[in-house]
Amino acid sequence: MAQKNTGVKLLLYGPPKCGKTVTGAACVQGTGRALSAPGALASMGTLYGLPDPVSGLPEQVGYKWSDVVRTLKAASAKVSACPILYIDDASLSVQDYVEANSAKSQWDGIDAATTKLTQIQDLSDEYVDKGGIVVWTYHEASRRKVAGEDMIGGPFAPGRIPKKIAPRMDIVLRAVHEPSQEPWPWVMWSQVRSDWTAGDRLNVFPDCCPMNLPEGLRHAGYDIPYAECMKPLAGAVESLAQALAKDPDNHKPICRSVGEQLLEKKANPLHVRLVINDGIARHLFRKIPDVLGWL
Repeated sequence: MAQKNTGVKLLLYGPPKCGKTVTGAACVQGTGRALSAPGALASMGTLYGLPDPVSGLPEQVGYKWSDVVRTLKAASAKVSACPILYIDDASLSVQDYVEANSAKSQWDGIDAATTKLTQIQDLSDEYVDKGGIVVWTYHEASRRKVAGEDMIGGPFAPGRIPKKIAPRMDIVLRAVHEPSQEPWPWVMWSQVRSDWTAGDRLNVFPDCCPMNLPEGLRHAGYDIPYAECMKPLAGAVESLAQALAKDPDNHKPICRSVGEQLLEKKANPLHVRLVINDGIARHLFRKIPDVLGWL
């Protein structure tokens, strides 16, 4: 597929500990910048050998929104140097901003957060218009009433702020547990349900697709580079995807064989796991209408 030169704003939301941070941070493994609570991406830094994937202050639960504003402005000035930005766990930073500006009432904090979020989204639009990619992750909140107004389930933020978030995104995905999917039982919804928001105006992600943001973007033609430590194994990912396409019924022995061969060559076991994860996801993105027959 031809490489895309257009930018994209993508939001993934879901419950805690479902893998949002892992798949979001994987988008910036080769190039880009991650903004996160200190320590949240430490495991990803170790995994990919990144020198410093985290931008944030140790004394904060989250990162300052001023960090996001500053990073977006710098990235827009030179998109080629930082084509992908990942903003982790934005629900926490929204909540922190609301609390910090709620001296008189929570609604004052919500109004202040809405204004700041609008500024950040305007900067994101400028960055994306120049070809950049912005990936956000949020916690989820189920359908609820806010000041008498019905709010469909979606990314979590206080008050009516969620209504200002999803409409500004090109892609909104929800992480959903699907036990039938092996060996990683999480998929992403890209189509809206009666109680949950989702959408993909760019038609990048099929509904109920594997929870692997980098492979989904690569499949759609976006350039998502591998980390230096993974580049020697990129060919193994493609070989595995092709092998699975030829014989999908024997996926377990095929994956086992690929893993054993890589381990014999002294590959890092963590990187071998990534090869298998990406290889399976790549195969599924190519063959999703046939493979996910339970839809």
